[in-house]
Amino acid sequence: MKVLEVAIGLIFAFTLVSMGASVINEWLSAWFAQRAKFLFQGFEALLGEAVGGNVWNHPVIRGLAPQTDPKPPQPSAAVPRFDPKLRHPSYVPAATFVQALLAVVVKPTSAAAAAAAAVPLTVADVLAAIDKNVEDSNTKEALLALVQDAEGRIDVLKTKIAGWFDAAMERVSGQYKRWSQRWLIVFGLVVAVATGVDPIYLARALWVDDALRLKVVGEAEAALKDEQAGEAAAERSAEGAQSTPTPSEPQATATPEATAAPEATAAPEATAAPEATAAPEVTPVAGLATPVPPTQDTAGAAPVEATSPPTFEELKRRREQAFEQLGSIGRTSLPLVPPTMIRQLGSAYFWHLPGFILAALAASLGAPFWFDLLNKVINLRLAGAVTPKKGKGGN
Repeated sequence: MKVLEVAIGLIFAFTLVSMGASVINEWLSAWFAQRAKFLFQGFEALLGEAVGGNVWNHPVIRGLAPQTDPKPPQPSAAVPRFDPKLRHPSYVPAATFVQALLAVVVKPTSAAAAAAAAVPLTVADVLAAIDKNVEDSNTKEALLALVQDAEGRIDVLKTKIAGWFDAAMERVSGQYKRWSQRWLIVFGLVVAVATGVDPIYLARALWVDDALRLKVVGEAEAALKDEQAGEAAAERSAEGAQSTPTPSEPQATATPEATAAPEATAAPEATAAPEATAAPEVTPVAGLATPVPPTQDTAGAAPVEATSPPTFEELKRRREQAFEQLGSIGRTSLPLVPPTMIRQLGSAYFWHLPGFILAALAASLGAPFWFDLLNKVINLRLAGAVTPKKGKGGN
């Protein structure tokens, strides 16, 4: 049980460090649009620079980006590139990609072709457009292979293109995950150093200090319960929003006849109120806004004089006395951290560096991994030792 409690404390510390590193990583990723950049690179790797850029800047895909740009990008003869000044989508559904790709490949080049766009698209039209409009050899070969597998059916072709796109996006997701893990190590190291989380020292402290170990385990269990309660409340609110019927107006009910009011009972005679005792005399005390009554201890004492705040001269005199007590230090301005303390602090951080690196490596696994592991270990601790079941003929 002691080993499980120490493990819970370490996993809880790794969870907190991972959460802090993940927050920093997600914030910087959103600020620099890293997801959109990886997605755009995936478009170019899949379709080539020309077709990939045109599909990326197609209005169907541009509409997925947050609508905060002053104006959409204007089409130009040059190859469209990733414009960092504009907002870009971080996720593109497969059906939207298929629609944009077919619109770019089978593009109308004349008024007659534009008029014929209302006719349902066929596989033969796509095949002819690929030979005419796609210049990249790798992209052309891939699209031609998909057209051959479609067996002349446009719906099958769209399904094949969607599967091709999903497979490519899995590779892009893997690239982004590896990029995030590298930065999670850096941010995890920053969080560990800033908060002083050394798993090696923490494990030693949890092993020898029973009170600290139980307190950390209690904090971990409370955090887990809060997270589970929040998830359950969110699920109940979602289910309630779907199943709550529209309230109907209540039907008017007949007003019952007024019943005779019961006879008023005679009020009991008012008892004579006790005579009010004379309030003790209140003696005002100097310096107080509200006078207080005197007590037996202070009844005969002299009134207290109000204490006035110290003047500037008094504060200056106290400062001079404090500097005189410092002796050899004198009145020179003290540094925030003495040089000896800086050396001691650097030495302390140097000896904790292996623990900080271990915490940073743990943060690279992500907060969801450690949270799930924390849930399993806490459940194992709560379950305790499982007693073997006796058989029918057992003693």
